Amino acid sequence: MRVLFDAAQDSRPEDLQMAADLLRRLKKTNPDG
Repeated sequence: MRVLFDAAQDSRPEDLQMAADLLRRLKKTNPDG
């Protein structure tokens, strides 16, 4: 998880949006996670 935040430091808004979208999708498929 730490790596995600480190990468977010120098990411473009589009990248962050994509990452947030991916996280949301992961949570949907794995609610317990």
